[in-house]
Amino acid sequence: MGDIRFPAIKEARKTEAKNFGIVLRENALKQPEKTAIYYQNREISFLKLNEDVNRLAYSLSELGILPGERVSILLPQWPEFVVSWFALMELGVVYSPMNIRLSEKEVEFMLNDLEAVGIITTTEHYKNLVSLIKEKIPSLKHIIVIGEETIPDTISYKKLLDVLLPEPLPLFPFKDRDVESVNFTGGTTGVPKGVEQMFFNLDTVSGNMIDIVALDEESRVLVIPPLPHFGYKGIVLPAFKVGASAIIIERFSAIETLKSIEKYRATIIYGVPTMYVVLLREPSLSKYDLSSLRFAFSAASVLPPEVAKSVEEKFNVPVIDCYGITECVSAVLSNYPDRPRKAGSCGVALPGIEVKLVDDKDEEVPLGASGELCIKGDAVTRGYRNKPDEWAEVFKNGWFHTGDIAKKDEDNYIYIVDRKKDMIISGGNNIYPSEVENVLLTHPKIADAAIVGMPDKVYGEIVVAFIVVGKAETVIEQEIIDFCKERLAKYKVPRKVKFVDQIPRNPAGKILKRELRDME
Repeated sequence: MGDIRFPAIKEARKTEAKNFGIVLRENALKQPEKTAIYYQNREISFLKLNEDVNRLAYSLSELGILPGERVSILLPQWPEFVVSWFALMELGVVYSPMNIRLSEKEVEFMLNDLEAVGIITTTEHYKNLVSLIKEKIPSLKHIIVIGEETIPDTISYKKLLDVLLPEPLPLFPFKDRDVESVNFTGGTTGVPKGVEQMFFNLDTVSGNMIDIVALDEESRVLVIPPLPHFGYKGIVLPAFKVGASAIIIERFSAIETLKSIEKYRATIIYGVPTMYVVLLREPSLSKYDLSSLRFAFSAASVLPPEVAKSVEEKFNVPVIDCYGITECVSAVLSNYPDRPRKAGSCGVALPGIEVKLVDDKDEEVPLGASGELCIKGDAVTRGYRNKPDEWAEVFKNGWFHTGDIAKKDEDNYIYIVDRKKDMIISGGNNIYPSEVENVLLTHPKIADAAIVGMPDKVYGEIVVAFIVVGKAETVIEQEIIDFCKERLAKYKVPRKVKFVDQIPRNPAGKILKRELRDME
C-alpha cells in the first residue's frame, strides 16, 4: 500500500488530542503484554489489539474513506467489533453499530439514512442480508467481510490487516461537538432514528462509568449486553481508559457466563434484568467460584427489588441499577455501591447531568408526583440525523424529554414508573409498538392492529399483538408470526397473537392500551 491519499487530512491530524484511539496507544506502551480482551480461550494483548487497530485504520484510509463519512459495523459480539470501532474512530470516520438481529428492511433503511460508504460484516450476514440489499444503497462503496471465503465485489477484512504499517496514522483531532457515532433507536413513528452522538458525550458518560464502580487497572469487566448498545461505550471504553481488561461473551448463556466469571476472575458483571433471572434459575450456580466479583451492574430496565435482593445474596456483591437512553448515549442515572441503594430506584443524576420531572404543560411537578423525565447536560446528544422536526418535539427549552414517567424522592433518587411512549423492553431489547403495528397493517388480511407489552418472568416483557381481521378473511396466529419474522428483527416479533373484534381507542383515535392489557 502506498502513501495516504489525502495529505490535507494528514496535516489536520497532527494533534492527537480528543480521540479515544490514544487510549489503546497508551496502554500498548505502558502494559503491552497485558490482556485487553479475553474471548473464547483467546487472550488479546493491548499491543496486539493496538497493532490490529492501526493496521485496519491505515488500510481503510487507503480505500479513501474520509473523516466524517459513515461506515456501519454489522458484527456479532467478537473482538473484531472492537478493532473495527477503534479503527474508524482513529480516522474520524463516523461509525454506526447495528444489531445483528435486524431484518433486511431495517438494515436497508439505516444504511440509506446514513448514506453509508461502507459496512463491516461477516460472510454469513453478507450472504443472507447485505448481498440482497446492496444494490439499493447508492452510497455503499466498500463491503468488508470477515471470513475465510473469497467473495467477489467484497473486501477481505483479513487482507486489510495483512499490511506492513510504516507508522501509525496521526489520530483525527475531534472537537467536542463533532459527531463520533450514529446509534439507531426505534421511534414513535415506527421509523428508526439515527442518534448523532458527539465526542464529548462519550467522554462524559465513560468517565462517569469509571467513577461509579471505581474502575482501575486490576478490574476485569464481563461484557454481556450487545456491543452495539451499552456494551462498547458504557463498558469497554471505560475499562480501556483505566487499563482494565474486558471479557467478551458472544451470546448470553448462564453456563458460559458463570464459567467466564470463574475462569477469568471477573470483577464486575454488566447485564440486564432478564439475564440475572436466568442466572438465578441455573441449577449449577452454586458450583462456580464467583468470589472475584465486586459488583453486579444492571441496565436496560428497572431490576425488580426481589431479583436484586437474590442477586446480592447469591453473588455476594452489591447490585447497581442504572437508567440510560440512546439519546443520552448511556447511563445518566445510577446508584453507587458506597451509597444507600433504594429498592426500585435507578439512582441519582450522574455528574454533568441535570434531571427534572414535568407535566403535560412542561411545568415541573411537586416532589413525589409523577412527571415526564427530562434530562439536560453533557450526555444529551446532537439529535436525530435527518429528522430535525422529530428532535424538536423531544428537545424543548434546553431539555431532552425522554417520554418516560418517573417520580423523585427527597434524596433526589429517581423511580421509573411508566413509559409514556409505550416502549417495550424485552430481554434488554427496546421495542417500539408502532413499528410492529405498522408492519402488521401491511398484511392484506388485517384491518386493525395494536401491540402491547405484557409482563413476563424471564424477559421482563413480551410482545403481544391484538388483531382485527378484515371481513370475510381468515387468518391464524402462526401466519401473523411468520409475516412479522420476514420483516422484523426476531426480538420484535409478537410472541402471542390475540384476535379481537375491535381495537379500543379514545376520541382522538389513540389506542387505549390499558384496556388491551385488561383483555389479556
